[in-house]
Amino acid sequence: MKLYNFRSISLERTACYGMCPIYKVIINRNGIVSYYGEGFVKKKGLHQWQISKEAVCELDKIINKYRYFYIRKLKSDELEYTCQSSCITRIESSSGKVRKMDHYEDSPEWPSKLTEFENEVDRIIEIENYIGEQLE
Repeated sequence: MKLYNFRSISLERTACYGMCPIYKVIINRNGIVSYYGEGFVKKKGLHQWQISKEAVCELDKIINKYRYFYIRKLKSDELEYTCQSSCITRIESSSGKVRKMDHYEDSPEWPSKLTEFENEVDRIIEIENYIGEQLE
């Protein structure tokens, strides 16, 4: 299995029919995190911060732990999940490989490790400082 290091990671959480945090982050290899909070978050608008080199290495580790570039849908699901938020992730590796995934939270069409990966990204970049409580 090939190991990947990231050039950039983006993670976007979209609206739901409740009070789901709506935000987008882009994390660059240099550790700069660009955040845009839109709704149901502690801090709205554009903010930037720096994560440590250790956190950047931890992001590389989880990309490989969860095998992000190899995650596949479990089944094609034709049900609509419009009341739940969607999480859109996109990773560009240092070699130029790009992968983007968009899934509704709690949808059975994706393996649970995708949600675990997304939550790990949020934990590593300490997103709770900007959105409020850590996502479950």
